[in-house]
Amino acid sequence: MCGSLSGYKPWKDIHDLYSLSIATEPLKKADPQRTAVVRPTDRRPFIRVAGGKKGLDLGIWGFPPPEVRSRPIINARRETVDVLPTFAKAFEKRRCVIPVTGYYEWKKGNDGSKTPWRFSLDGAANNGVAVSERRAARNRMFEGEGGSLFVLAGIFMVDRTSGHRHFAIVTSEPNELAAEIHDRMPVILTDSMMDLWLTPSTAPQALKRMCRPYEGSNLIAQPVSKSLFQPPKYVDENQMSLVV
Repeated sequence: MCGSLSGYKPWKDIHDLYSLSIATEPLKKADPQRTAVVRPTDRRPFIRVAGGKKGLDLGIWGFPPPEVRSRPIINARRETVDVLPTFAKAFEKRRCVIPVTGYYEWKKGNDGSKTPWRFSLDGAANNGVAVSERRAARNRMFEGEGGSLFVLAGIFMVDRTSGHRHFAIVTSEPNELAAEIHDRMPVILTDSMMDLWLTPSTAPQALKRMCRPYEGSNLIAQPVSKSLFQPPKYVDENQMSLVV
């Protein structure tokens, strides 16, 4: 389960790297700053299509919880994202992507202790497909702190009462590397997959095919210090964190 985000990249870098057309006024006014840890219910930039143009918006991580639970719904499993009432309409009409530089998973040791591991990409997401020289050059310009940017598949909703947007991250079964640490992983999208994911007319069958374990050879995992996550604001036994 995704447990925290880290805001290494300012929204303007994300906007420029992906050559986005627009950025919403709420995002400009909030101007989310770089921060070590961003957790559920915090606000972060995400990319969506509005008026036929790709742009950045500001969203709260996690769908509002139903009355039977107290925690926000921060993940949507690929197996049920298109059929569960909580997610189905968003999957059909309100898809988005969340720009990140990596994510964290907690690995349980034989003694019961847990160690955070950071997953990141050595270069832009490509699933084994060559990235254009122009795209690769642009990505290097924005590496800086936190590494290369890539995007995760997401869905969003609008709270009719508050007007706030909320997003959730789509997860799949893990690939071989991720399976050594956790039994789920976020769906990582390439540039071309991102465009299809955001296109309103993309067929549901094609969307589901994209919700698969990452196939690229550039995914790397490294253990990191627990001090990154102290003091915890959100705790879950299956905690997974993302780095923006």
